[in-house]
Amino acid sequence: MPRATLPFFFLTGDENFYDVIDQKCLDRVFGEGVENASQLNSVKVFKELTKKYNVFYLHKYFHSDKADKDVVS
Repeated sequence: MPRATLPFFFLTGDENFYDVIDQKCLDRVFGEGVENASQLNSVKVFKELTKKYNVFYLHKYFHSDKADKDVVS
Protein backbone atom coordinates (compact mmCIF):
# COMPACT_ATOMS: atom_id res chain seq x y z
CA MET A 1 0.00 0.00 0.00
CA PRO A 2 2.60 2.54 -1.07
CA ARG A 3 0.16 5.46 -1.48
CA ALA A 4 -2.01 4.85 1.59
CA THR A 5 -1.45 7.37 4.35
CA LEU A 6 -2.98 5.26 7.11
CA PRO A 7 -5.04 2.28 5.86
CA PHE A 8 -7.67 0.51 7.94
CA PHE A 9 -6.94 -2.69 9.86
CA PHE A 10 -10.01 -4.55 11.15
CA LEU A 11 -9.94 -7.34 13.74
CA THR A 12 -12.90 -9.38 14.87
CA GLY A 13 -13.39 -11.38 18.04
CA ASP A 14 -15.62 -12.22 20.96
CA GLU A 15 -13.03 -12.42 23.72
CA ASN A 16 -10.65 -10.08 25.45
CA PHE A 17 -7.00 -9.94 24.39
CA TYR A 18 -4.41 -11.96 26.25
CA ASP A 19 -1.54 -10.05 27.87
CA VAL A 20 1.06 -12.29 26.24
CA ILE A 21 0.61 -14.24 23.02
CA ASP A 22 0.90 -18.01 23.49
CA GLN A 23 3.92 -19.57 21.73
CA LYS A 24 1.87 -22.55 20.51
CA CYS A 25 -0.58 -20.17 18.87
CA LEU A 26 2.25 -18.25 17.18
CA ASP A 27 3.79 -21.48 15.90
CA ARG A 28 0.43 -22.73 14.59
CA VAL A 29 -0.40 -19.50 12.76
CA PHE A 30 3.04 -18.34 11.58
CA GLY A 31 5.15 -21.51 11.70
CA GLU A 32 7.87 -22.45 14.11
CA GLY A 33 10.80 -20.17 14.74
CA VAL A 34 8.77 -17.01 15.36
CA GLU A 35 9.91 -14.58 18.06
CA ASN A 36 9.62 -15.91 21.62
CA ALA A 37 6.06 -15.26 22.80
CA SER A 38 7.24 -14.33 26.29
CA GLN A 39 8.65 -11.19 24.68
CA LEU A 40 5.60 -10.52 22.53
CA ASN A 41 3.24 -8.39 24.59
CA SER A 42 -0.23 -7.76 23.09
CA VAL A 43 -0.23 -4.07 24.01
CA LYS A 44 3.14 -3.66 22.30
CA VAL A 45 1.87 -5.43 19.18
CA PHE A 46 -1.20 -3.16 18.97
CA LYS A 47 0.90 -0.02 19.51
CA GLU A 48 3.08 -1.09 16.58
CA LEU A 49 -0.01 -1.74 14.43
CA THR A 50 -1.35 1.76 15.13
CA LYS A 51 1.83 3.24 13.65
CA LYS A 52 0.92 1.81 10.24
CA TYR A 53 -2.89 1.40 10.38
CA ASN A 54 -6.12 2.78 11.77
CA VAL A 55 -6.92 -0.24 13.97
CA PHE A 56 -10.50 -1.27 14.75
CA TYR A 57 -11.67 -4.18 16.87
CA LEU A 58 -15.13 -5.43 15.87
CA HIS A 59 -16.51 -7.09 18.96
CA LYS A 60 -18.95 -9.95 18.55
CA TYR A 61 -21.29 -10.50 21.50
CA PHE A 62 -19.88 -13.01 23.99
CA HIS A 63 -22.03 -15.87 25.35
CA SER A 64 -23.56 -13.92 28.29
CA ASP A 65 -24.10 -10.33 29.45
CA LYS A 66 -21.86 -10.80 32.52
CA ALA A 67 -19.00 -12.34 30.51
CA ASP A 68 -19.44 -9.78 27.72
CA LYS A 69 -19.13 -6.91 30.22
CA ASP A 70 -15.65 -8.21 31.17
CA VAL A 71 -14.61 -8.35 27.53
CA VAL A 72 -15.85 -4.85 26.66
CA SER A 73 -14.38 -3.10 29.69
